[in-house]
Amino acid sequence: MCKRASVARLLGAVSPIVLMTAMAWPLDDARGQTLTDAFVSTYNSNPDLMSQRARLRAVDETVNQALSGWRPVVRGQAEAGINKQNSSLRSPREQNLRPNSYALSVTQPLFRGGKTVAATRGAEADVLSERSTLVDREQTVLVGAVTAFSDVVRDVATVLLRRANVNVLQQQLAATNARFQVGELTRTDVAQAESRVARSQSDLTAAEAQAASSRAAYQRVVGQMPGPRMSEAPLMGSVPATEDQSVALAIEHAP
Repeated sequence: MCKRASVARLLGAVSPIVLMTAMAWPLDDARGQTLTDAFVSTYNSNPDLMSQRARLRAVDETVNQALSGWRPVVRGQAEAGINKQNSSLRSPREQNLRPNSYALSVTQPLFRGGKTVAATRGAEADVLSERSTLVDREQTVLVGAVTAFSDVVRDVATVLLRRANVNVLQQQLAATNARFQVGELTRTDVAQAESRVARSQSDLTAAEAQAASSRAAYQRVVGQMPGPRMSEAPLMGSVPATEDQSVALAIEHAP
């Protein structure tokens, strides 16, 4: 089964809102890296999720440990030895003895005062608790993936916008200088145009720094650097209209 189908099933169990976001997202790889790709990578490689899954597997084993109280206990014991005896009376002779003994016992618990039943129920409750903790962690991490993805798309678009703005203002500065040379504008007009260019270059530098920070955050959450082409995130769709609807959704789905 493909990874995207697995993630879709996961999202269906985790959060209807996230599921609606993922299923509305186009899967055409020609459009560049998609939000679904980010979900797949996050689900498979995020260290927080991998740690929580390992913890759940460890807690799962406590159920078998508790059930072992009902299972028979087999104990075995074996002894072996050599005993040499030499006799010099009348007819000297040597006698070798090899005493061996074996024992096997089987004990089947029939009643332990409710200890095994209580331990089994406690272990099963711990497993359910850890499963809910894992679902909660998955929701948190996947929402972080959505945020990181959207931040990268936004900041890359901002860099392109700032870069285009610098180019436009540089052209305006060149036109202003040309008009100043023929006496149509004053030195003040040139200084103002130069100030706008410097300000736009400063904004571009800040946007590039923010984009680099967003890429690093994306790598931390998703597990890989964002691709050169990022598809825009889809609209989330409708949200609960009232507080009561929000509470009802939380009661039904929140782990």
